[in-house]
Amino acid sequence: LEFRRVLFRSEEKALVLNAATLQNATEELAELKENHLAATAVSDLIDQIGDVTLASKEAVDKAREAFDQLTGVQKGLVENLAKLTQAEVELAQMNNELAAVSKVMELIGKLETITVNSGKEIEAARAAYNILSDEQKTLITNLEILENAEKKIVELIDQAAADEVKQWIESLATVTENDKAKVEAVRKAYDALTDAQKALVGNAVQALEAAEKKVENSQGAKPDEQQKPVQITRPSIKSVKNSIGKKATGRVKITFLRPADGQEIYVYRKVDKMVSFVGKTTGTYVYDNNPVSGKKASYYLQAVSKDVTKYLDSEKSVEVTISIPADPKSVKAEAIGKKQVKVTWSKVKGAKKYCIYRSTKKSNGYTRIAVLKASRSSYVDKTAKVGKKYYYKVVVKKASQFSAGKASKIVTVKK
Repeated sequence: LEFRRVLFRSEEKALVLNAATLQNATEELAELKENHLAATAVSDLIDQIGDVTLASKEAVDKAREAFDQLTGVQKGLVENLAKLTQAEVELAQMNNELAAVSKVMELIGKLETITVNSGKEIEAARAAYNILSDEQKTLITNLEILENAEKKIVELIDQAAADEVKQWIESLATVTENDKAKVEAVRKAYDALTDAQKALVGNAVQALEAAEKKVENSQGAKPDEQQKPVQITRPSIKSVKNSIGKKATGRVKITFLRPADGQEIYVYRKVDKMVSFVGKTTGTYVYDNNPVSGKKASYYLQAVSKDVTKYLDSEKSVEVTISIPADPKSVKAEAIGKKQVKVTWSKVKGAKKYCIYRSTKKSNGYTRIAVLKASRSSYVDKTAKVGKKYYYKVVVKKASQFSAGKASKIVTVKK
């Protein structure tokens, strides 16, 4: 009996020990599950950050706060911690970049009002913009203010320089033989101007030329020296523009200041080193009605006096270049029925429009009858008159420029 009591006590103790082990295991399992749930919740917050932008700050801060509240064991279970760290680094970089962008926009914002003394501020804003990264530059929303300011300061500087020289020229109204040095100083100032600034001085330069002649004559020059021709001031081109009209195929308009009395402006065109005379006028523009398609053309001027005993032709002006689109390689016109002519042409790469013209003469007299999309390569003229003979010309519009136009062979409208 005593032996059985001892045996029973041993079995009881074993059961008690097993129960304690089970309890410990249960508690460890519950703790492990809790740790995994906490770590998983933080991992989910990190995954929700996604691609980092400036709007990601709230999500990044929330994930970091949740991670910092974990225990050491739980933190070790967060497998995407590196993603959170990288997001924090990227966000910090973005904030630094945004600060630089804000600073540049602030500098640009101060350029709303421009004076001739704003040059340093404009240069500082441009320098700050130039050191931004390409991505930062895309965030600048007021760049147009800077670009307009740069244009405006050039205009103001040019106008100020021109106005100053004009004032000096006006002071020469009553020159005498003792004012030679003054006249020479004004001439030197005028010659130092750019072509754009000289254009703003305009015809006021004629007063300078008159003052120079007056001083020269007042200093007792010999008769043959008094007759020595004076070179005319070099003219400058204001603009060179390509256009068409209802009754004009591709042409180029060259504009300039009106020449002085007794002078004419001669206009020349240079293409591949070949120079052609375009026309002359006493007015302010000349049309080149026969530009060279598919080429870059440079135009320049020369002022010419009708009195060659008093004046020498001016030096040629600075050249201004324009690119003329290419014409279609082929244009064909075919009478296809009563009062109908079909015009076909080869397409030109980059063309935006095709303008169709008609004339009874090959070289002139054209009238526009249609403007077509770039997808077209043919057109049927249903307004032709029976028995008439026509030429058709196709002009290419590319960007804002027009070709000279290519003409078809003559076609007779069927009866």
